[in-house]
Amino acid sequence: MGHVMQISADCFVHAGIACMSCRDACPEQAIAMQPRIGAPFLPRIDTASCTGCAACSASCPADAIMAVKRETEEREVEDA
Repeated sequence: MGHVMQISADCFVHAGIACMSCRDACPEQAIAMQPRIGAPFLPRIDTASCTGCAACSASCPADAIMAVKRETEEREVEDA
């Protein structure tokens, strides 16, 4: 697909609320939770594994996940 998902600052974890809805909904297991001391785990999207299916976005109670244009390998080669 031509896009991947990105988590914005509206994610509940930035307000100190633990949530793993996006991780649980991802069929590709492209979202991992990064442990933090004294705060909820932080979701991280592996863009190489993300297919842009938006299952995570649909399950997000904070509406904090949106699609962004995928940077292609071809473009990176052209810019080099």
